[in-house]
Amino acid sequence: MSNGASDRELALWKWVLIGMIVWIIGYVAVVPQASVADRMRTEHNLNSAFLGTPAASEAEDRAARWFTVLVVNHGWLERTGQSSPATPAAMNGSEAARKVSHAIELAQTWASARVAVMWAVFYQLLTRVSVSAIWLPFLIVVLVPFVVDGWVVRKIKSGSFGRSSPHAFVFGRHFVALSPLLYVVLLLVPLPIPAYVLPALCVLCGVSLWAAIAHFAKRA
Repeated sequence: MSNGASDRELALWKWVLIGMIVWIIGYVAVVPQASVADRMRTEHNLNSAFLGTPAASEAEDRAARWFTVLVVNHGWLERTGQSSPATPAAMNGSEAARKVSHAIELAQTWASARVAVMWAVFYQLLTRVSVSAIWLPFLIVVLVPFVVDGWVVRKIKSGSFGRSSPHAFVFGRHFVALSPLLYVVLLLVPLPIPAYVLPALCVLCGVSLWAAIAHFAKRA
């Protein structure tokens, strides 16, 4: 892999990750709680339809256990909860004090809703990771034959007049390098993700890895 290509891929990783961070901040700041809940229900139905209810429930239960260990048991929900302290302005009976108190209540309500959305998005991310874990053995089973076949094809070409395609090699190399980034994007995309998207990504990774190996320079 050339240094120029590596630099471009690293730059793409950097800017996509920066864009995702900015998007997450903006999304958490404005999206309604009901919208997140509806998306989670839709994704649950899609997972149940493709994986079956037992497998989907097992994945979601595993995500709930992770959430409990990472968030609940460490007291993060309580630490990020909103309270309503009795400020001096709130205890004052003047009109100006009541307006200030009302503004504080509105700000606290907004902040509480934003925190709830943040934890809901984090829980959905854990759920998607848990669903991905179902396909990990499938990924290994898919990748190994592609790697072996790609290596065999390359060895045959290196000892014959077989021709390697630089375009297929470049496509395979770039997709293999960027597929983890695509997976991260899928974990956070604000749309219901059907369960079959992940195995499809596994197959694409296998094909790309095969192309990168089989069409590598014969004499390299």
